[in-house]
Amino acid sequence: MRWRGLLTAVIIGALVLTGCGDDDDDAAESTTTTTEDTTTTESIATTTTEEAATTTTAEPDEFEIADLEGSWEGISFAVTSKEDPALTVDAIAVGATVTGDVDDSGKLTGLLGVPEALGGGPEPIPFAASIELIDAETMSTTFEEEIPPFLTSFAGPFTYDGTTLALTDEEAVFDFADGAGPVPATAVIVLERV
Repeated sequence: MRWRGLLTAVIIGALVLTGCGDDDDDAAESTTTTTEDTTTTESIATTTTEEAATTTTAEPDEFEIADLEGSWEGISFAVTSKEDPALTVDAIAVGATVTGDVDDSGKLTGLLGVPEALGGGPEPIPFAASIELIDAETMSTTFEEEIPPFLTSFAGPFTYDGTTLALTDEEAVFDFADGAGPVPATAVIVLERV
C-alpha cells in the first residue's frame, strides 16, 4: 500500500509541475514546436526519399573506346589448350613483354618482346592495331600485321575496371611444344594502365 501512495504522490507532483505557468503560452509554444518538428521531419523524409530515388534510378556511365586512351603494359598473357586445360603457358611469366599506347579512337601502337625460349629475338617487334567495341561485353582487335601466335586479330569478351583491361581470344592457336603441334587454345591477355 505504501508503494501505491508513493506512486500516486509522484504522479500528482509531475502533473502539478507540468501544469504550472501560463497555460495559453505553453499551448501555443507546444503547438509551434510540434509543427516545426513535424515540418522538419517531413522535409528530411522528403529529401531522403528523393536522394534514394535518384540513387536507384541513376544510370552507370557507359564504357567507350575513348576510355582506353593512354599507355598500357601486359601483366599476364596466358594461353591454355582447349584439348588439355592443364596445359597452359603465361608468356609474360616466361619473359615476353607487351606495351602499347591507345588513342581516343581505339588506335593501338606498341611493342611485343618475345623471349628466345618462345622463338623470339633480342629486339621487340613493333605492332599496330585497331580496337572496336562490338557490344557491352565484346571487343574486336584487328592487327595491321599479325604476329602469330601472340598477336592475331580476334573478337571476344573483355573486362575493364578503369586500370585493368582483360581481353579473351577464344579462337587462338598455339604450339605448346609437346609434340602435338599448333592446337586450339584460349588466350587471355591482361593489360594494366601505366
